[in-house]
Amino acid sequence: MKKQSFEEFEKVYLLTLHRLTNGRSYVPINTLEFGFALPEFSLEHKIEMDRLAKKRKWIELSMEAGLLLNVSLLPAGVIAAEKVMAKTYAEEELLVLQKIHELGSDSWAGVLLGDLQKALPDLTYPLREYLIELEDGKGFIDSPTGETVKASKKGVQFLEGRTNRDSGFSFNINTGHGSPVTFGDQNTIISNTNLNPEFDKALVSLVEIIKASSMPAHEMRLALDDLVDLQKLANVEKSPGIIARATKIIESFKVLAEAAGLAAQIGPYIPHLLSAFRIQS
Repeated sequence: MKKQSFEEFEKVYLLTLHRLTNGRSYVPINTLEFGFALPEFSLEHKIEMDRLAKKRKWIELSMEAGLLLNVSLLPAGVIAAEKVMAKTYAEEELLVLQKIHELGSDSWAGVLLGDLQKALPDLTYPLREYLIELEDGKGFIDSPTGETVKASKKGVQFLEGRTNRDSGFSFNINTGHGSPVTFGDQNTIISNTNLNPEFDKALVSLVEIIKASSMPAHEMRLALDDLVDLQKLANVEKSPGIIARATKIIESFKVLAEAAGLAAQIGPYIPHLLSAFRIQS
């Protein structure tokens, strides 16, 4: 199977299961119902994804008399699906803005909404949702006539600024104890204001371990996302909800790293992550 097509299937697999379970863990979905919701992909993809998802502790499979009956999302699977949803929205929002600029740059009024819809038939969410966020939330587009949209000056500047930046995943970790540690080429700065130097050092070490590993690219992205999310949570008050969220993220990270054979390398640093959120190991 082609890597690209399988990664696309992984995305659809998670989003479909998240939709069928209403984003809740431990909700059993009949495997036939789940299969009918994935008609465009081969049985080979489905079997391989079931295997990988179970290995990553994203799903739980129930069987009876050797027959697969139900599939349900585990907490780590809910988190993985939510990350895919957020990433999908961000990527498609950029695509909408690019298409608006491409189709409407030669007219003062921009592009007709109907023409824009025809040019973007495969969006995950309704076009209107993207337009509201781009206009009211970010100011990247204008609606000169009510029936057309056009990239605003701010939106054009944003698009032009992207042409000189790499679109790959990267971030800076600002430990608060010296210069930020940068991974990748993009300048996504995450400021860390917590006063736990052991947590900061552990985070940097874990990023280095993951980046140096032979993890598949999409799994590496998920593991690094987990570390970024942990750093964000470290900067807010440790309420019961935040602690519960951090616990799930740490478990998600461990599953990915251990599946890649990194258990021994990450082991010394996990207690520092748990300690930062007052989680019992």
